[in-house]
Amino acid sequence: MDKSNGQVSDFSQVELRFEGKESPSNLEIMEDGIFIHSDQNVAKFNFDGSLVYQEYYAAPKEAGWKRALLYASAVRAAYIGATSYYVSGAMAAAENDVRQKDEVAGELVSQIGDAYGELGNAASSYAGAAFRKANARLKATKQGRDFMFIMSKQEKDIVLLKVSKTTGQVAGEINLGKDREPLYAVDDITGQVYYQTGDAALTSYMAR
Repeated sequence: MDKSNGQVSDFSQVELRFEGKESPSNLEIMEDGIFIHSDQNVAKFNFDGSLVYQEYYAAPKEAGWKRALLYASAVRAAYIGATSYYVSGAMAAAENDVRQKDEVAGELVSQIGDAYGELGNAASSYAGAAFRKANARLKATKQGRDFMFIMSKQEKDIVLLKVSKTTGQVAGEINLGKDREPLYAVDDITGQVYYQTGDAALTSYMAR
């Protein structure tokens, strides 16, 4: 946007699409261009609108067996939800006829229908949560002045990748083993990483 007249124009004709169903979450004006990123994607544009680079570093997922259990639970909950909604609807349809003959029986049918409706809501809510958790990627991203740290996977291990904002390439890494929820802080001047390895233990790393 031109500040002098408020006129808005497109900065670039390059369409930027991030992988992993992510959307850009932050934009930073640097000396040599515009840096854009999400949790697992990084991209950079020149000031003339041309794309310098775009990279994607996949986040680790839940262990395969755990994902399978979550999917199975989600499918079962979805089935229970659908069945419960069906029974609830049948009860609601029958309620008026029953109530005309017996008020007490009609009220009982109504309460049973409500109970099945609540069960359907609970089961459907659980199914949705299970699907989201099964698909959830574990993310832990921190930024520095000239780099950012992205949690990714390397074979069976979790790694913190030090990604250069200048090139978008990995400039160093720290292997976290099986720790999927690391607690760490980054010195954005030196690139030093302080990683909590236990309740009372703190380890310092320099990603190289």
